[in-house]
Amino acid sequence: MARVITAELDGVFGDTRPAWSAFLAHAAQRFDAIAPLDVAALSEDRVEAARQLDAWAASGVGDWRSQLTRFAEDHLPVYVRPDARVMAAARSLVAAGVELRVQSDAPQELVDVVAAHLGLGRLARSCEGGIQTPSGELPPDYVRTPAELDALVGDS
Repeated sequence: MARVITAELDGVFGDTRPAWSAFLAHAAQRFDAIAPLDVAALSEDRVEAARQLDAWAASGVGDWRSQLTRFAEDHLPVYVRPDARVMAAARSLVAAGVELRVQSDAPQELVDVVAAHLGLGRLARSCEGGIQTPSGELPPDYVRTPAELDALVGDS
C-alpha cells in the first residue's frame, strides 16, 4: 500500500487567501446594486464564509461560485506563483510512490484553478476544497509547510 501524504494547499504550495480577499472585494463591488455584501461581516473561516455567500447569492446575485472561477482564472497568477523547490519535492515524493493529496478550506472552485495553475492536477491524487484545517493533533503524514514537505523527501 502506498504511503499517503496530505498537504495543506495554502501552507505548502501557495497562499490562496489574498486571491480570496480580492475576489470578495470584487464581488461586493460588482453586485452591490443587486445585494450589498459586507465583506467585513463574513467569517474568517472560509468554509463558513462560503455558506454565508450561498445565502447572500440567493437574494438575487446568482452563482457566486462561477464568478469565483472566472475571477481566479483571470487573476490567480498575480497572487499565487509556483515555487520550483516545492514542486520538485512533490514530484520526488510522487515518483517514489507516495500518494499526494492536497486540501484547503478555500472553496473547491478556487482550489481547482490553483491546482491547474500549479500543475497539482497531474501530481496529486486529489485536490479538495472546503475542508476544515485539522485542529489539535495533526493526522500522521499531514504536511503544513514547504519545510515539512522537503523533510519527507528523504523519508520516502
